[in-house]
Amino acid sequence: VVQAAGASPLHAAWQRGRDTVTPVVADTIATAIRIGDPVSWRKALRVLRATDGTVTAVTDAEIMHAKVVVDAAGIGAEPASCTTVAGARKLVAAGIIAPDAHVCGILTGHLLKDPDVVVSWHDGDLRRTLGADDPALPPPNRPVRCAADLSAVLALLDA
Repeated sequence: VVQAAGASPLHAAWQRGRDTVTPVVADTIATAIRIGDPVSWRKALRVLRATDGTVTAVTDAEIMHAKVVVDAAGIGAEPASCTTVAGARKLVAAGIIAPDAHVCGILTGHLLKDPDVVVSWHDGDLRRTLGADDPALPPPNRPVRCAADLSAVLALLDA
């Protein structure tokens, strides 16, 4: 299980070996998983124990680093979906998943579910907020304004 660090009560319980989850005030860019009091935590703990599973939490910066990778692959996914990729990367780095293992990550949230994150990332605001100006990341694609007519769009494309 992968949770956003700002909304990770299951991860906290797992790390402490607890049998209960303490609700938190959730704060993450991954809006679809911004859940501080998950309803099905009992079921999740039961399945984790039965399958010898694990739980990790990833920061918003790790989520956005993963989103850059996902976007570069031509997949339009929102931050909560990219949490899956961030978690897999973290578990490989920790030696929990072998580097040559086959992993199935399910990304169900479309890019347009959370377009504000994309705009904020590429205009630089979110990158600065997260301290994610990593030189390994591609530079942002700054938004370009253009008049709403075909000749203006064509002129911009020719420039």
